[in-house]
Amino acid sequence: IIAAIVAGVMVINIYEADTEVTRETTKVGVILNGADDDRSWGQSHADAVAQTAHELNLEALYRENITPDMFAGTVDELVEQGCEIIIVNSVSFADGIIPAAEKYPDVSFFHAAGVSQARNLTTFFGRIYQIRFLCGVVAGMKTKTNEIGYGAAFPYSEVNRGISAFALGVRAVNPDATVRLEWTNSW
Repeated sequence: IIAAIVAGVMVINIYEADTEVTRETTKVGVILNGADDDRSWGQSHADAVAQTAHELNLEALYRENITPDMFAGTVDELVEQGCEIIIVNSVSFADGIIPAAEKYPDVSFFHAAGVSQARNLTTFFGRIYQIRFLCGVVAGMKTKTNEIGYGAAFPYSEVNRGISAFALGVRAVNPDATVRLEWTNSW
């Protein structure tokens, strides 16, 4: 996430010649689908912004436990409070992110694990599929039955990419193994 923020600040500097992020404070809105102290997904985003804020002279405004039906109003509030960058940490906001980017063309939006892009909207996510491939290699080497279970949350691009990477890792070391998929429909 830190790299995404730094890249975003650079993009703003490239396309807006009068912007000097480190000279003037830039307000960043962070919309979290959970809490900023959940010791998981939400906290990883909140901590990354907090760690970057001092270096880049950012003022971060956090909004926690935001649901998809609260998203548009939360974006409106953050823009009214002067946020030039809005970071969104959940794929659950996918339906609202394009309308928000269109409504506020001068705000830069960053969507974790999203799939949509626009002039002022980009997505970011780590290369977690690489680790999932390696987990598949280990599972393929360790199985005694050649049947391996994989629990997955929801069928969207990031999750599907992880499933495929895991299965490819299994097959790389054990072509006789079968990966059995179960959907949890929950994070």
